[in-house]
Amino acid sequence: MEIFNEKESVEYQRQIELIYRPEEATLKDLECLLELIREYPYCQNFRILAAKIAHDNGFKDKETLLRKAVLYSSNRNRLKSFVMEELNVPVPKGFSLESLYEPVTEFKKEHEEETTPTEKQPDIYSEVMDSLLSMKENKDKLQNQIEHTDSNASPTAPKPAMARGLEWSIVNDFIKDEPSINKPLNYDPENKKNYEDLAARSGTMDKEFASENLARILVKQGKSKEASKIYKRLILKYPEKKTYFVKLINELQ
Repeated sequence: MEIFNEKESVEYQRQIELIYRPEEATLKDLECLLELIREYPYCQNFRILAAKIAHDNGFKDKETLLRKAVLYSSNRNRLKSFVMEELNVPVPKGFSLESLYEPVTEFKKEHEEETTPTEKQPDIYSEVMDSLLSMKENKDKLQNQIEHTDSNASPTAPKPAMARGLEWSIVNDFIKDEPSINKPLNYDPENKKNYEDLAARSGTMDKEFASENLARILVKQGKSKEASKIYKRLILKYPEKKTYFVKLINELQ
């Protein structure tokens, strides 16, 4: 079975010949090379040879071909030396260009005769299996770590209850410091029910606003000093809201 058809074989042999004699390239050779580049866009040898031929023969688009060759080249210094300077490719002893035109099938046959059966196949298979086993072990370890992390995280879940205890500690401290609250000077008996409703409702408020609502009730009752104390304690509990509470304290003064 032939690797290339007759036309492709001639084209590839011609490209090899041009590597040694780029000055003999014609516009037709460049067009043929560009067609091969379109078929094999990632072959850097085709692109470098096209840039060399276009540069040496002054063909159009030589700068474009050179820029693309730079993008696909694995060694830009060698590319520059190959394209910009005279080609200096060592020719093997006894080499002739006519030998390039030997049928590809004969080359393949000779190559197969020289090649001995791969003795390292069992080693390669063993390496692949070891790699797969290692990947599976790493996956199992990762899964165990995730499960262990999840199991350790569960005891710390009831943080809201702890936070709620800290919240109400402010209220308890205030009650301890101020066991009794006198009626304000501007106390209105008709609004007694409203004040009681506010106090009752504040007990069911969200934990973040419970003590702040108590301070507001004290403000309504004329207890600005006591409200300021609560705001100052809230600053210690919630330093990120310091600006907000300081503003409320200033409004009471």
